[in-house]
Amino acid sequence: MLPRRIKRRMARSLGGLLLVLLTIVGWELSRDQVMGVGERLYVRIWGDERLKEVLPPSGKRVWGLDLSHHQRQVDWDRLVANDPPDFIIFKATEGITHKDTRYRNHIREARERGIVCGAYHFFSFRSPGGDQARHFLKVADPGKGDLIPVLDVEYSRRMPSADWIRKEVRAFSKEVERQLGVRPIIYCACDFYRKYLENEIPEHQYWISSMKRKPSCDYVIWQYTDKGKVPGIRGGVDMNRLHPEVSLVDLVLKR
Repeated sequence: MLPRRIKRRMARSLGGLLLVLLTIVGWELSRDQVMGVGERLYVRIWGDERLKEVLPPSGKRVWGLDLSHHQRQVDWDRLVANDPPDFIIFKATEGITHKDTRYRNHIREARERGIVCGAYHFFSFRSPGGDQARHFLKVADPGKGDLIPVLDVEYSRRMPSADWIRKEVRAFSKEVERQLGVRPIIYCACDFYRKYLENEIPEHQYWISSMKRKPSCDYVIWQYTDKGKVPGIRGGVDMNRLHPEVSLVDLVLKR
């Protein structure tokens, strides 16, 4: 049985051969379209149903990672050597006291290599949203050219009332908007969005986590796996792609 990585290389090579043949007859394909052809050949030949669920849209693939202290050791030179991520969003804070131990180092290394960077705050249901926002902005210190800050809201073992969640998410958002002039992007799953935020927290952009299929709700960023493999990082890593109709430029701070 051939290893999966060998199968995928073979399929992509077939995609490259197809590019040459189509060029001879006068057709033009971009590199990303060729990669897509190769991935689809992989699916057709070896029938990997999970890969089929997360195939990228045709055209340019804008992809990125989200990292935290869980990825303690990153070989940054290996990460950017071939097909580097277009963006990385780093965990900065949680609640009103916690600071991610790797945030400063991670974001410095990424910025030095020209990667568009952002920061996210893991929301706690134990403290006021405004206080959490002030803690986050002080630590993350986002500036012009960084991605719009992200508020990560997820289910916990003990959930407060829906009214409390909406009130404190609004408070967090208002504080970010007061300081930066933009509303934060909100990270969540579609079911969380529909239960707590839809029609209640308007005019926000969403980063949606959906590991098995394309999100069934609107999104600007799609987190499609937590088991990605990239050079320079051991183990599985969260991987994301931009909505095909969204430009990375639209998601960065202008001031």
